[in-house]
Amino acid sequence: MSSALATLDVQQLLPSVPGKTAEQMMATLRRNLAGGGVQASDLTKIVVPVGSSPYFTVLGKPMDSFDAVIVGVQPGRRYYATAMKPGQATVPPDCVTTDLLTGIGNPGGSCLKCPYNAWGSARAIDGVQGRGKGCSEYRWIFARLPGDTSVFPTIVQVPVTSLKALRKFFITLGATYDPWQVMTRFNLIPGSPAPSIEFKIAGVLPTELATQIENYASQMAGMIEGLALTVMTDAEEDAVAEGEEGPIPF
Repeated sequence: MSSALATLDVQQLLPSVPGKTAEQMMATLRRNLAGGGVQASDLTKIVVPVGSSPYFTVLGKPMDSFDAVIVGVQPGRRYYATAMKPGQATVPPDCVTTDLLTGIGNPGGSCLKCPYNAWGSARAIDGVQGRGKGCSEYRWIFARLPGDTSVFPTIVQVPVTSLKALRKFFITLGATYDPWQVMTRFNLIPGSPAPSIEFKIAGVLPTELATQIENYASQMAGMIEGLALTVMTDAEEDAVAEGEEGPIPF
């Protein structure tokens, strides 16, 4: 464990309110949300660039890498009957799933039997058939960044080109660490049509701090579970059009 991680305290990684425990803070948040749950627009997003740009946009600043603690992962797929054009205003997908099993919308139903979940079903803007799937798979990572004072986690959208790397990273953690027990380093690898992310263990968190983050992750999970994050970035659209492959679901 690095000396920098050893000196981290809970105030640097988790929101705090004087005089309130973490449980009291979450209870207050749930009451203020009035049962409405968390919306995608409530959360800060780390922007993964389009094309060959060498930088993430992290809290408004360009960075080629950043460290964060992963507190949750949201898998999903989404299908657009008509390919979105560059610069077009984002619209909801025709069908979406957040469990990789059942689609909601048109065509909806079983994801395993859906023809748009087959390789070669992707269509580019001009209608040309691609190598990929018409229904694109994605991952959103919910993370806590050192120094972030928001009560909510930050979202990192994992591009299609990085799904295999993310799966490999979780295999590396294996049965040794839960994601919230380590500081994860996100390195940007520029590329075209979309960049990719390299995931590495930057260090192991102190046990007491990891326990508090686990508690935060558990309480936050009930608010973000099944969150349908349906906005696709330009980088993802380009990758889908080119037929980039993703891994099997995990």
